[in-house]
Amino acid sequence: MQETYRQTSSHKGIDTAMQSNTNRGARFGVVLASALAAVLFLSTAASAHDPIFLEKAQTTADTGPYMPDGTISWALYGSVLETGDARGFEFDLRDGDELYVSLLIPNIEPELSLDDAELPTLQLDTPSGERIDIIPEIREVFDEPFSNTSYVTLAEIRQPGEDGRYQGVVLGNAASRFTVAIGEREIFFTETERSGDRPSSFPEISEPLKAWYSTPPGEEPVLAATADGEGEIQMDLIDEAMETGEANDTREDADSGGISSQLIAPLVVAVAAVGGFLLYRRRGQGEGQGQSNEADNATGNATDGDKGSKVDADA
Repeated sequence: MQETYRQTSSHKGIDTAMQSNTNRGARFGVVLASALAAVLFLSTAASAHDPIFLEKAQTTADTGPYMPDGTISWALYGSVLETGDARGFEFDLRDGDELYVSLLIPNIEPELSLDDAELPTLQLDTPSGERIDIIPEIREVFDEPFSNTSYVTLAEIRQPGEDGRYQGVVLGNAASRFTVAIGEREIFFTETERSGDRPSSFPEISEPLKAWYSTPPGEEPVLAATADGEGEIQMDLIDEAMETGEANDTREDADSGGISSQLIAPLVVAVAAVGGFLLYRRRGQGEGQGQSNEADNATGNATDGDKGSKVDADA
C-alpha cells in the first residue's frame, strides 16, 4: 500500500505539467479567436461611411469640407435651420470614376412630419459647369445596424463621373437634419480639408453621431434623448464581410492617405498572432521552468519511493 501511494504522487507532477501545457494552448487559441473576431468587426465596419459633421458656418461649397476622392464612401451629417439655410461641400473625381450621391434624413421626428416641399434639396455643380438638382423623389427607410440608427433615403444619383471638382450645396426648405452619402469604396479616416475635428477612430464616432441624431435642428444636444444604443457604434457587432467592400477597393489607398478595410484586417491578424505567440512563449518559458522543477521533484520522490519500497521489501 505504501509503495502504491508513492508512485501515484510522482505521476501528479507530470499530470500538472501536461495540464499547464493544455492551458497555454487554450490561451493562444483565445488570442487567435480574438484576432478573427476583430477581422469580422472590421468587415462590418466597412458597411459604414467615413463620417464628416458639417458646421453652421459652412454655408457654401468652398467653405465646406473638401474630400479629395469622391469614390470613397463618405457621409456628411448636417442641419439646416430654416428656409434658405445652406450647407456646402466639395469633392474630386477622376476620369473613369462613377458619381454616386444620395440625400437622406433621419427616420425620426421632426423630419418624418415634413411635407415633400419642406424637405431639403441638393444642388450639385459638375466640373463642366452643369448643375444637377437632387430633389426628394422617394421615401425609402434605411436601417444602419453598425450605428443602430435609421434613415430615409429621399433621392440618389448614379452616373459616369467627370474629371475634376464637384461642388454641392444642401438647401433648406424648413428646419431639418440631413445626410449626404458620397461614393461607395470603403476606406476610412482619409485626410480631408475644412472638416473640423473629425473622428480618427471608430469609437470616436459615437459621441458626435449621437449628438446629431438626438438633437432636433437648432436645439442644444441632449445625448440622453437617444433610445438605448442609438448612435452607439457597435464594437461587438460581428457580421459577414461586405462583398462590395472587398471588391471595390481598386484605387491605391496611398493616394488618399486612408486606411482600407482590406489592409486593416490582415494587419490585425498579424499583430494579434505575433503578440499571442510571444505571450505564449514567455509564459511557456516561465511555466516550463516551474514544471521542470516540479517534474524533477516528482521524479526524485518516485526514486526515493522505489528505494523506500526496496528497503521495506528487504526488511
